[in-house]
Amino acid sequence: GRDVLRVRLTGSNEACARRVAHRERLSLSEAKARCKEVNQERAKFVWNMFSSRLNDPTNFDLTINTDHFAHYEQVVEILIRSMEMMGFSQRRTGTTNR
Repeated sequence: GRDVLRVRLTGSNEACARRVAHRERLSLSEAKARCKEVNQERAKFVWNMFSSRLNDPTNFDLTINTDHFAHYEQVVEILIRSMEMMGFSQRRTGTTNR
């Protein structure tokens, strides 16, 4: 009964690996291996918790491919606007309702 926006953030293996390599100071090949490992762990978690496939598009209201966004602020703005369009009436900060 709660209002929710179910979002999936995704990106190509190459773009994700480049971001991980930069953030964690890894080689590109190390970052690709790390991304593969993390994606497998996430998929296993979703399956174990919800008996659902991580890539099932019917589980999400919105999927955003982050490959072509230079700044995360752009993605945040998409999320805020989407929530407003769904009827969320106010922006909330932190974990408390105001």
